[in-house]
Amino acid sequence: EAAVGCRITLALAFDPGAAECPCVGPGSPLFDTLLVELETRGIPTSYGLEGCKAYDKGHTLVGCADDTAPHCNNSWCFVDMSTCPIDEDLCKAAGGTVGSDVSPHCRARASAKSVILNPVYHYSYETCGSLNVYDESRLMLPIAGKTLRISVSPQWAPWILRRPSPGGQAADDVGGVIFDFFMESLKVFSPGVQTVVSPVFVTEGSVQKVGGNLWTACAHDVAIGVVDLCVSDFWRLPLREAMVQFTPKFMEETFVLVVPKMPAEDTLWTRLEKPFAPFESMAWLAVCGCLLGMSLILWALRLWSTNCAACHGSFFGVIADFSHTQIEILQDFLSGSVGVDGNAYAQNFFKLGFQFFLLVVLASYTASLASQLVVKRDSVGALSSIEEAIKRNVDLCAETILHDTLQEKFPTAKFVAAVYQEDGPRMVYAGQCGAAIMSLRAIDEMHAGVLKAQDCAAVEEGTLTEEEGRCRQGFDGRLRDDCELVKVGGGLVSISIAFPVSERLVHSISWALTKHLAIGGFEKAVRMNAAAYPKSTCAAVDASGAADAPGLGVEDLSGTFIISFVVIGIGVCFFFCDFSRHMASELSTPRAYDPEEPPTMLRHLERSQVEVEGTAQAAEKVVVVCSLDEEQTSGEVTAA
Repeated sequence: EAAVGCRITLALAFDPGAAECPCVGPGSPLFDTLLVELETRGIPTSYGLEGCKAYDKGHTLVGCADDTAPHCNNSWCFVDMSTCPIDEDLCKAAGGTVGSDVSPHCRARASAKSVILNPVYHYSYETCGSLNVYDESRLMLPIAGKTLRISVSPQWAPWILRRPSPGGQAADDVGGVIFDFFMESLKVFSPGVQTVVSPVFVTEGSVQKVGGNLWTACAHDVAIGVVDLCVSDFWRLPLREAMVQFTPKFMEETFVLVVPKMPAEDTLWTRLEKPFAPFESMAWLAVCGCLLGMSLILWALRLWSTNCAACHGSFFGVIADFSHTQIEILQDFLSGSVGVDGNAYAQNFFKLGFQFFLLVVLASYTASLASQLVVKRDSVGALSSIEEAIKRNVDLCAETILHDTLQEKFPTAKFVAAVYQEDGPRMVYAGQCGAAIMSLRAIDEMHAGVLKAQDCAAVEEGTLTEEEGRCRQGFDGRLRDDCELVKVGGGLVSISIAFPVSERLVHSISWALTKHLAIGGFEKAVRMNAAAYPKSTCAAVDASGAADAPGLGVEDLSGTFIISFVVIGIGVCFFFCDFSRHMASELSTPRAYDPEEPPTMLRHLERSQVEVEGTAQAAEKVVVVCSLDEEQTSGEVTAA
């Protein structure tokens, strides 16, 4: 009975782990052999054989004397690799499919080779619901202390740079952001990794098989085992993912539309439009409507305050009075002031509403005008977006390997095949397409003159004709100037950049890269190679074509000048009309000729002088009267 109770207690204490990868226990073929192995090495025979437990807790053998390491409290056990892997036949026999929960044979749990026993034995944290954070040897073993054969792309600043090697070692004559980042990440492995750079970037056989793209050919070389890894700016595309595994991405490339720029239209009409550009036409109509309504209210208030004095005049007088009110409102609007008299509640609230209207509208107008008044003398794009290019049926040059991705996103677009995106500018100059799709990095190289230099070198070497390479000829017979190509619109697509790597190394390399990326390794490589980044020789042009300007010139304000002088001219015309009507009235009045009477203009001046003198005399009389009153008042006060 005691024996039976003991067996029951043992059975209850034994946690076998997940059914798809159970722990080794009594009755397992490996149980006895593991007991002997543990006893031979002086390790307690219960170690790893009592189901899922935290065997390493307090165990000095695995660095857990003080239990501070992250693996010390994690449960694990030894597992039998004859039962852990997926058995597709048994899974189907049970009516399941791989990955389903129908049978334990349809799924598996991760395991690792033992590092303290014979490596034929395996253990698993995962079957016990834990993560293996103890054994980094499973990450180290595939690469640490071994030789890594890598392929590195040709010079591709700033990512890959070819440098003279003082030491003569193959790997030392290569640098650049991506290469330096990769080599630094390998330092996590101990013992260190020996790298051997392949003398050629790709094999000719792979180039022929993949259709000429060197980067895809390198991924093919990794897939067939020629090299272990390719180091360059590789795009993670479905075609390449299908043939080889990739590391996690460490950067992205964004692709945009590049179009020829054209001079901005600068006519008298466009200059006249500029002062009105801050608001759309409907906004201007709304503002004018508000001003008309406010002028009606102001006119009504004035009629009420004057007992409708203007109503007793002629119809034309009423219209003139209303027009005068309109002009006052416009003057107040342009000056930002409120010329409303009176202190009644009606006038006060009218002034308050009008002031708020002026504050918001004028502030909005000023802010918008400040950004729009400058004439864009440099350029605007011939196209504004890829949607416009599609609508106008414009052919778009794009790297062949991107066609599937772009066509899926823009199914109605027409794409022209380019071997590489860097071929886009010369193809646009040659008229093979109206625009090109390029990455921001390639655009920087284009504006720095790198692509033109490459095309000219190809023409000089004879690999391209002048008609193909367009070394000298640009648009409309002008010399080639890559600053005449500008980006427009936002990003069309973003593609991850990573390394194609051998399947047996992907976990280890990915772990090393991610670890180095997390501590700022890539940013450090960027800073180390900052001088290698291409420097644009073009003026700073944004996506809309607007360039930095030193300030406003006369031509920028010409529309405002013209409108202002036209309005002033209208005022001058009214002045001459009034003057002519007044002179005609003077001349039409019969008057006896008096040789001593001065001409009309002098008569007006004399009349004005008389009026001034009369006003002065009247003022003196008022002063005298006031003085007499003061004396009289003073006398009366004294008498009192």
